[in-house]
Amino acid sequence: MTEHSKIVVRRSFPEDLEPLNKLIGEEAHILEKRYGTSKLRDLLEVPILSLTALNENEEVVGFAAFTDAPSYSDLRVPVEWDEWIGQNYGDVGLTPTTTLFLRFFHADHLYAYEVAMEMFVEAFKIASDTAAIAFLLHKRTRFFTPLRDLETVSGDKEAFELFDPVEGSDAEHSLFVCYHVEFAAKIRIRAARVEDHDDLVPIFQMQSQVLSTRYGEFFLAKLIESQNETNKALVAEVNGRAVGLMALTSDVQLSNLQDSFELESYDNLVRVIPNENAGEAGGEGAMSSRSKASKKSEMGVESEGGAGKEEGDGEGEGEESAGIAEVGQVHDVIEEGDEEEEAEEEEDKAEVEVARELQLDESNIGYLGEEIVSNAFAVTLFCMDEGYESRAADFLPHAFAMFKDCEYCILTLPHVSLEFSLLQQFTLVPPRGFVPRPPPPPALPSYLTEEGEEREGDGEIIGGAVDRVVDDEAEEEEIEEENNFSQVLYLFNKHSLLGPLTVRPVSDGDQGAIDTLITGLEEATAIHDALCAALGKPRAGFPLPAKSVAFFVAEVAQQIVGVAVINKTLDSSSLQRRYEVEQFINFDAFNKGPHHVELIHLVLNPIFERKKRVFVSECARRSTDDADGTGGEVVYLKLRDGTPYPDVLSDFQFIPARSIPPPLAHADVERELRAGHEHDFALFSFARKSIYMSKTVLNIRIVVVGSSDTGLAFVAKLLTTPHLHFSSITLVDPEGLPAAEEHAQDAPLPTTLAFDALTLAQLGINARVRVVKASMCDINRDDKQLILAGGSSLPYDVLLLTAGRQHTLGLDGIHTHMQVKRERRVKKQKGVDKADDDGGLGDMVAAMAGQLLAESNAKSDLDALRGDKEDEEGRDGDEGEEGDEGEEEEEEIEEVTEEIDVGTELPLGVFTLKNLSSVNEVDAYVQEKVEEDQRIVVYGRSLVALSTVSWLLRKGVDGKRIAWIHPSISEDDNHSGTYCEDVAKSILSSFEEKGVVFYSNHTLMNLEAAAAEDGYRVLSAVVCEVAGDDDEDTMRISAGALISSIGMDVDPGVFTAINRNALVFDGKLVVDHCFRTNDASIFAAGPIAKFSTRYRVRADPRQMVTYDDLLDPANPLEAPSASLSDPLKRPPPQEHYSSQEIGSSAAKAVLLLVDPLSAAGADAPPSSAPPRSAISSRPSTASRAFGRNTPVVVGALNETDGSRPLLMASFTSPKALQLMMPDGRLYLRAWNPDPIRAPANTASANEYKNVSTDSKMGYCRLTFDAAGDLEEVVALFRPFEKDPPMTGVAGVTLTRMPSPPTASSLRHLIGLSEALFNGVVERVREGDVDDILNYLSMPWANALYHDRFRDFLGALLDALKGHSDFVAGAESLAMDAVKLGEAVDGLKEETRDMIESNVMRFLRVNENSLGMYIAPNSENANSLAGVIV
Repeated sequence: MTEHSKIVVRRSFPEDLEPLNKLIGEEAHILEKRYGTSKLRDLLEVPILSLTALNENEEVVGFAAFTDAPSYSDLRVPVEWDEWIGQNYGDVGLTPTTTLFLRFFHADHLYAYEVAMEMFVEAFKIASDTAAIAFLLHKRTRFFTPLRDLETVSGDKEAFELFDPVEGSDAEHSLFVCYHVEFAAKIRIRAARVEDHDDLVPIFQMQSQVLSTRYGEFFLAKLIESQNETNKALVAEVNGRAVGLMALTSDVQLSNLQDSFELESYDNLVRVIPNENAGEAGGEGAMSSRSKASKKSEMGVESEGGAGKEEGDGEGEGEESAGIAEVGQVHDVIEEGDEEEEAEEEEDKAEVEVARELQLDESNIGYLGEEIVSNAFAVTLFCMDEGYESRAADFLPHAFAMFKDCEYCILTLPHVSLEFSLLQQFTLVPPRGFVPRPPPPPALPSYLTEEGEEREGDGEIIGGAVDRVVDDEAEEEEIEEENNFSQVLYLFNKHSLLGPLTVRPVSDGDQGAIDTLITGLEEATAIHDALCAALGKPRAGFPLPAKSVAFFVAEVAQQIVGVAVINKTLDSSSLQRRYEVEQFINFDAFNKGPHHVELIHLVLNPIFERKKRVFVSECARRSTDDADGTGGEVVYLKLRDGTPYPDVLSDFQFIPARSIPPPLAHADVERELRAGHEHDFALFSFARKSIYMSKTVLNIRIVVVGSSDTGLAFVAKLLTTPHLHFSSITLVDPEGLPAAEEHAQDAPLPTTLAFDALTLAQLGINARVRVVKASMCDINRDDKQLILAGGSSLPYDVLLLTAGRQHTLGLDGIHTHMQVKRERRVKKQKGVDKADDDGGLGDMVAAMAGQLLAESNAKSDLDALRGDKEDEEGRDGDEGEEGDEGEEEEEEIEEVTEEIDVGTELPLGVFTLKNLSSVNEVDAYVQEKVEEDQRIVVYGRSLVALSTVSWLLRKGVDGKRIAWIHPSISEDDNHSGTYCEDVAKSILSSFEEKGVVFYSNHTLMNLEAAAAEDGYRVLSAVVCEVAGDDDEDTMRISAGALISSIGMDVDPGVFTAINRNALVFDGKLVVDHCFRTNDASIFAAGPIAKFSTRYRVRADPRQMVTYDDLLDPANPLEAPSASLSDPLKRPPPQEHYSSQEIGSSAAKAVLLLVDPLSAAGADAPPSSAPPRSAISSRPSTASRAFGRNTPVVVGALNETDGSRPLLMASFTSPKALQLMMPDGRLYLRAWNPDPIRAPANTASANEYKNVSTDSKMGYCRLTFDAAGDLEEVVALFRPFEKDPPMTGVAGVTLTRMPSPPTASSLRHLIGLSEALFNGVVERVREGDVDDILNYLSMPWANALYHDRFRDFLGALLDALKGHSDFVAGAESLAMDAVKLGEAVDGLKEETRDMIESNVMRFLRVNENSLGMYIAPNSENANSLAGVIV
């Protein structure tokens, strides 16, 4: 935006249409003569740049539209318009990638000249690479004001230069051109002088006061004064005043950069210089020279020494923190001592000697006879007056002139800093991939690692069958620390200054250069096949017709630096049905056909990465066969899992998939199946009009722990924010992303289907998020690092904990019993047997005890056994003495078995199902370890237990081998997830048919174990009793496996990290309304977290506050105080709500804190900690929002001191889950977590409408709350594979929806009014509808499932607020809880007409997906309007 006098110029918006129509008024016919016929709406949508001018009263006083090619209704210009210009007007210096054409201009006559001047100044500022703006005017039309009178900035000549057609040309238009240099301020770049200090200080103080505080008031003067051969300073001067400064240094430490970033594509920022004395010096001298040069390239002035590294070596030993020397330290040269130099010489010689002994050639030991030197210099300080920020790139040619031997200019920034104008020319270098260290092996059971049972010398356990060596004195292996470089790296290659990038179609002579460019790429073969097709030589199996392929090359200085492959025949209507394309693309302006093309491949030399937007735009423009040369306006990119990540993706707009794909007609379904449209890809788009609307790049490091629905929803919200690109999002989970099996229709565990395999593929998470498979074990809050189980660390700026409460065994306190054999003596006297125990347990007993018993329990058990034997021996001795006279005795030794308690350490064979890994573990154990005569016991009464039984049956386990023990509700932490009682009978009966044995209301008492051959204890039986019945005998069930699911707890690693770091934990992590813990950088959401007791929610759901309403964009860190007059209640646990909504809400809170376009950071106090780099040109929002001193409210509410509670939002999204039964039926449930309840003292308190049907298709129950809104849907049915015809209500044959109901589709029905269901309650009760599933699958209901239907209802309700008759009806609805249909009966005719017109508009807009609806007055029509009205 620019401002001059009273005129402000900004980008145009669609809302400008009406005022622009008023501005043009009666002059439309004059403008038509100048610019040809055009629609003003299209001029707002189609051109690549549209600008609107406002006066001091914010009234629209001017408009201009610019395109990247001549586009006039009365002139047909070919795609190669630059050749056409050259043929008709000569060499005027216009190139396609650096030229804009004025498509339309008009201004209020009172402001005409000022508007014109500001329009062109702003256009050149936005399109900073544009060299000229031109337009064509018919010869019969006179050059008009104000453009005719427009002068250059200097005021010495006219701005536009006239070019008439050359002799022999048949062109009927004159060409007018104004050049960028004439509208740009004259900036002189020169070496800095000390006297520039006074001009530069105000700029620095405005952008960063930390520098003066850190380095002193005159640090700029000292910096400029200390220039030498390696440190330079440049200033930009305008009219004798310094307006910018760039400080440079060639002393760059490369080792850490090479270790931390993928610099192989940039030759690791080094270059090789042949050593002229290599032949004389021999190998030793060559290696020594190489080592010294390498050391210099590694910033030896700051390094502690070490041998030089070969190119690409990632084992540097430089200092860890400094990639670029900070201001004030660039001249602190550390001189190496003579002894250190001599040691390095010896080390270099040794390296050469080793190479000789191995008879390696020069390539193997790295540049023998060559010298490796640094090829980069660094920007250490930069600032620019805001009025000249668009000219920041003017520094770069002069910077490279200072360091002529260097090809790269590099710059590092803290992750929380924002990109500034200079970085628009730089390339962001990706960091190296993170590979966590493997976690330590699981610990052996305590009974296999008993202290004192090692043999001396060999560490072998006495009596153990497992030969394990235990060496307590072995030193722990030293693990190298990760190089967690604390900044991001940008670079610029001087070859980017060679000239503009040009684009042209491929030709036969380009094949060699293209093969060189794509060699080594994953997609090289596919690109080569596309090249052959474009050249008319398609290979067999190529997926596209040859005529559909357009192949382009990008050139700089006549060298090919990039290639692109375009599919010109894209089916945009298919994408429109499956993705939210219409949110970003105006299909009225860009209809089907050549306007929509697909980018299949794009390869561009990384040093020209910043030109990729121009490359894509020019390829789209040229990909047309039309005579008008308009070309493709929208470029799509499909990203599938496993395909290479295109570098251009950050400039494309992500298009979310539609939450409910609209139903298709059968012909469309068959057509899509034939075409193979699977839509299992993430879709991105690039509109040519967005070429100058780049995203804001945020390098802030966001780490999410847990791939739960909450964590994935958080990540999805960040990835779908249109104007932001997050470069560093990391997801940490032991399992990684959820496997496809976890969210499939037949998943082993209940699933919400929120993030199934298709959804994850359509988000493109694998390509856009770094996924680390590791477990969290600690947090370093001071250094902001997440510690993983193997000891690796991940740095973060924002940490979100979503690893919620997991299913656990819940068997705390359950003891394991074992049968132990021991010997005893048996005395025989006159035919009577007497038993006498062995006096100290023989060697076999001791050995068995040492193998099986835990030390904590072994001593007490053995002591008890010994005590019993001493008593027995004493008694036997006494008896022997009494009866010893004259009697002979015989002794025999026999084995006896006794049961002992070996403690609470569980044996093998006890499991809980919590993820796919545990499912696979149980599956393998059951197949390999459990005998055929042993049962598998399932313990629990929740839906998880039910799914476990169902999964075992589906795996082919005989039902007779499954025992399902139902504990009491009080003992099952998961009972809240119990399946619906209405379908329990049907489910349990199907289990009984398969032989499953039930034990209802039983409590597990203890386990029995046996010794396996490898020394482990293995489950052999479970013992239980009837809960609460002390007199009931215990029951023993022989079992080879126990699957328990009654426990819910926080992951042990997460809990340990929370406990160690003093995060407020009260059963769950306590967070504020922004999901922040007491550490402002650590957030928590989902079942692991709960809101502070300081917060309250409104008790009446009809008066609740949504999360969007709660967060104040100007100050999101403060929650409003609750009114004490409102009925309030404590907020329910977060697991009470939809995990998707919780995760998305947490992302909204973080976005308000990190998004530079939000007002949150504008007024936030600056952080007390100084930035780690002096390059940032403005303070960072993130550094302020996540400062350690930021107060976070997580304390409890003290009601005794008069403190008022803070208002917390209620969450409104419904929840849903799905589970496959063993007989193939699907159990679905969707429900509203906060339904509206009538007051307890009213007559309607218990009048909840509940209707259900159980038919051949399946069971379905609908429950409506007190307000008449759908509260819950429960279904149990067998999915149908085909679409047979069915009979409708009126006997009309209808067609079922192509897709069966799913948990996701049913969830969309929750909250809709009963009136929208076409009288389903009355129809069921009267017998007209005997199958609800059938009824809800009829075409009349298609709109209810539509993903835009709720938005339509919201807009309709907003429109109705101005109608008094509707407001009165709504109040009656709220007070008396009557159904909506009764309230609508009293509406006026005009209100009913307004409703119907809005419905018809909704149907017309979505006609492509709701074509089954016809005019409401037609006979036998399925009129949605009739339903609503």
